[in-house]
Amino acid sequence: MRIKEAIKESGSSVGDLAQKMGVSRQAISRQINGANITVGTVQRIAEVLGVPVWQLFVSSDDFIKANANDFRCPHCGKKIRVNLSKVDE
Repeated sequence: MRIKEAIKESGSSVGDLAQKMGVSRQAISRQINGANITVGTVQRIAEVLGVPVWQLFVSSDDFIKANANDFRCPHCGKKIRVNLSKVDE
């Protein structure tokens, strides 16, 4: 994930993000650096930063412009298609 990069690109800091999300800086740092971040948290971070969720996974340079749901894996270079849909909880 590239949450740290997205925070920097938005001109914010981890502290700014934590404040806007109503959590401590330590809590958001643990989630950003850990493997146990939830989909809901990723969606909330994207919302607070004002970016689409996909930008927390790949940079716009890696994104395939022809299809808004396609991007190239930055590790292996394979094309990946992502489909998002809202789920009523």
